[in-house]
Amino acid sequence: LWGQLSQAHTEVRATGRPLLDRPEWNASVHLDWALREDDHINLGLFYQGRVPDSSVPTGPRDREEFLRVDFAVSTGVGSGLRFEGAVENLFDTDYEEAIGVGGRGRFTRLGIRAEL
Repeated sequence: LWGQLSQAHTEVRATGRPLLDRPEWNASVHLDWALREDDHINLGLFYQGRVPDSSVPTGPRDREEFLRVDFAVSTGVGSGLRFEGAVENLFDTDYEEAIGVGGRGRFTRLGIRAEL
């Protein structure tokens, strides 16, 4: 289990307004569970607080806070091979990367890793 939490208060000195595209709060928590030496389950929670932003069509506005959950599994199959699978944004959380640009919805990936 590990995580991080950051709080950043930023402002433009000349105007006193917050620096754009910088969340005040940002946090993540990760749980990595080793079922056996080569088998892992990982659960990640990612939180981003409100983000002051601006665009030409909308003018200044805040992007909403969000919580995203990611899930991954991996298993070793011997001879340096590992199968991996993950679902990012497990609950298909709706959020914006920038004003008018939505975050990627639920995304699944599968892979094979070989160590030579």
